[in-house]
Amino acid sequence: MAKKLFERYDDHFKTQAIRLAQELGPSRAASQLGVTTSILQYWRKAHQVKKKISKEEQAKLDHEELLRLRKENAEQKQVILILKKAAAFFSNDQQK
Repeated sequence: MAKKLFERYDDHFKTQAIRLAQELGPSRAASQLGVTTSILQYWRKAHQVKKKISKEEQAKLDHEELLRLRKENAEQKQVILILKKAAAFFSNDQQK
């Protein structure tokens, strides 16, 4: 039977490994987890890139929401203006 060359680790394991490496240091964490220090460094760099992309995506989503809210605000101002005019019209009509 062939030996497994690469073992797959899920994202949760990688995140916990990064935290452990920050607490204990990369070499101690690697020895406890049974991985190399270079793989821990690779996971850390990949995690940082992923966080950066997430921040850029979040900025894009925030900008889109801001535009949507500005449009909604403008529409609400129009509705309020129409209602004010209608109230003034009906109040003048009531006085006659």
